[in-house]
Amino acid sequence: MADKEKRQLRRKHCGIDLDQVVIKGDIYKRPLYSMGQFGALLGLVHEAAVATTENGRLYLIEKGGPHDDINFPARYREGECRIVEITRKDIRDWELIRPIGKVDPGITLEDLFDSCGSDYGLFTDNCWNGTHRIRAKCNPDEDGITWQAKGAVEVGVGVGIAAAVGILAFALSGNSKEKEKAKQ
Repeated sequence: MADKEKRQLRRKHCGIDLDQVVIKGDIYKRPLYSMGQFGALLGLVHEAAVATTENGRLYLIEKGGPHDDINFPARYREGECRIVEITRKDIRDWELIRPIGKVDPGITLEDLFDSCGSDYGLFTDNCWNGTHRIRAKCNPDEDGITWQAKGAVEVGVGVGIAAAVGILAFALSGNSKEKEKAKQ
């Protein structure tokens, strides 16, 4: 049996109908428990998407390590991405950080799950990247900039501003010395 057929068979028997149409999505965050108090002190958070289907059921789609810290009866994992059926009570300690709102017609749980990505890289493809791709899949009007690119732009802008301030300060200090020489 080919890998694709095995994957489809596993997906069929995971307890979740991945063909369900999604009508709404939201991005939630919680503290990064895997780093203990250190993660909380640094303000590090874990992000996940919550998808609402046409029948009103909720599904958490997240990217993370291979060891599940929660046990739900209906769950499915491929690589480092998993999907679990949840209730509102299951995420009561999570904070809504970005409502996606209405989702483009025809988007399914499988579409969102696949867009999250199964590979994991702490700095290159983590939970934040997974939720970014899910947002973009739900609503193509979302910005196409990842957190890494936004950070690079912010650093570039900061360096540019610092350079401009430095040049201005240098120029002003030079002018005052020239004025002092002219007075003498």
